[in-house]
Amino acid sequence: PSNVHGANRFDRAESMLEIVLAGHASTDFIEIKSMPVVQVSMGVSTSVADFYKIKDTFLSSLAGILGIDPTRITIVDVVAGNARRRSRVRRLLSRSLLEESTVVNFEVEPSPLIELQTTQTTVFEDAVSLQIVVERSANINGRCGVAISVSKRPSDSAEPGINFVAYSELLFFESQEELKTITIQILSAPGYDPAALKFTVALTDAVNATLGDASAIKVIVTNVHMPAPPPPTLASTGTTTT
Repeated sequence: PSNVHGANRFDRAESMLEIVLAGHASTDFIEIKSMPVVQVSMGVSTSVADFYKIKDTFLSSLAGILGIDPTRITIVDVVAGNARRRSRVRRLLSRSLLEESTVVNFEVEPSPLIELQTTQTTVFEDAVSLQIVVERSANINGRCGVAISVSKRPSDSAEPGINFVAYSELLFFESQEELKTITIQILSAPGYDPAALKFTVALTDAVNATLGDASAIKVIVTNVHMPAPPPPTLASTGTTTT
């Protein structure tokens, strides 16, 4: 228990979140975010005391079976299987589950979702740079990442080194971090081109995360140079000499 502003406790049996509100600075606000989880109860043939000795192995093995990162699994309760349960959640356990030595209740969090905030944007070629925002949602707990590349695809017309600077890197989100901004260098090529040029910013190879639908963005570079004026023509004076 704590009397500090923002201290909280979640009663899983009653599905109630309790938060302490105390004197605080006007900028020290409390933000509450919900996240869908899968709640699972599992019987384990071991004592409660022995389970805590093998908890790490249990988590890593369970994560391996599910094919997910162990940080997405949270153990919320470990009780003797033959104990009398009074709460609404515990009464839902089947008779066979209660006959096991230990009942482990845990939650599986969703995979973080990483995607771009838009799938197309336009920039003037004299803009010097362009900022693209990469967003993380669904689950902001834990560290995750994604590979990002700025390049010319076969269907693109912009040329790296002439219209933009190509590059690639691994972009990581720390726990609770939701947005990342990358800066792309735009180059101004001499001469007029009536056609808009295009290149691609793409996300691939998510680490401890899943790629969203907006995993690539098409950047349209608009030419700012005026077309060359037509060549001058000489008008005839109509004068004849003899």
